[in-house]
Amino acid sequence: MVSLKSLLAGTSLLLSIWQQPVGAVPTSPNYHDHLGELPKKKLQRRAEDFYLRIMPLGASITRGEPAPEDTHKNGYRKPLRDQLRSEGWKVNMVGSYSYGEMADNNNEGWPGYVVSAIHDKAKASLPNMKPNLVLINAGTNDAAAKNADIPEISSRMRAMIEECYMHNPNTVVILSTLIPNRDHPEETKAINEQYRNLVKTM
Repeated sequence: MVSLKSLLAGTSLLLSIWQQPVGAVPTSPNYHDHLGELPKKKLQRRAEDFYLRIMPLGASITRGEPAPEDTHKNGYRKPLRDQLRSEGWKVNMVGSYSYGEMADNNNEGWPGYVVSAIHDKAKASLPNMKPNLVLINAGTNDAAAKNADIPEISSRMRAMIEECYMHNPNTVVILSTLIPNRDHPEETKAINEQYRNLVKTM
């Protein structure tokens, strides 16, 4: 049984939930400090030896495409990182894939992938990247797939979350609900309900 380090957050709330410190052993990152315009006094509030090693894990939304209004192809990752930096956190985005114009652009965003396929990518990446915070937004492609087993998606998601804890028991996992989908509204609603129920049991 996994502890309540599993959190559920709507995607619109991702920037407002970073109030509690993350408990994990820090690892020296390849740190990119390119946010000189942010308030300097806030950047000294956190312990100097602690870094958030954030793994954005998911599909195209995580990667940052397609998003016509985001010509920099950073998706939610840069606004989130900027917000954390402005609050004093030292941040390193980790993942086996680099995408977007932001300097710290590593992630595990795999366009078109369903949850089980994203899990396979996570298996390969987690041991090497050693995140202490994993952000999961996955399932939109399951909602669109003709042969997807929607009633069992919570089992597949549970397996992926447990994979994160297997590699680092101190990892914090934030599971996002899916954004509204006009093409597959019922499937999206069913998946979101399963995700909410899943987190209650973990």
